[in-house]
Amino acid sequence: MIAHLGGAYRTAASMGGAMRGFLVVCLVLSACQSSSGGMVFMPGNVASPGQQYALGSSFSDALQCPASALTWTIVENAPPNPPNAGGSLDAAGNFTAPACGSPFVGSTVHITATGCNRSATVAVAVVEDLQSVTLAAAIVTTTPPGTIPPVTCLAVDPANPAVEAGRTIQFYARLSFSCHDAVTPTLPDTMPPPCP
Repeated sequence: MIAHLGGAYRTAASMGGAMRGFLVVCLVLSACQSSSGGMVFMPGNVASPGQQYALGSSFSDALQCPASALTWTIVENAPPNPPNAGGSLDAAGNFTAPACGSPFVGSTVHITATGCNRSATVAVAVVEDLQSVTLAAAIVTTTPPGTIPPVTCLAVDPANPAVEAGRTIQFYARLSFSCHDAVTPTLPDTMPPPCP
């Protein structure tokens, strides 16, 4: 999929049951300093890992230079970084964002186009898409009269923990992103025994 700068791209994922969530990625305008000293307004971008974006016409318009005359670099691909750690570019200015596993996923890369005695650089944030949210666990805490410390147990069915007076329940969500999963809040190092 190639999405042009200045457009939008999707992320919609099931979040359990009939509930659906979506991540809206907004594209903003950022100012770039051209080598001639004037300000060139370039469309900034938020990119998904591994996705491709066409930059040629945007840079060509901003630099008033044919796309075929532009040369491209990604600042983060310079040593000591591994080749293509910051993504890749072809001769037409099609940018492929860094893939999962790159140190620049969750960071920003800088793309420079040079041609017709001008150059401009735009920053691209590489952001994972949220794919789904599911219930990971529920820990039930009970404070029976005269009991210190409180008694905790792990709900066998976290979606339907037994709720009684005097109990508190801490729910934990599993967030599945493009490149990794995370549980929030952080689960305890030692999990309590299952609830009776």
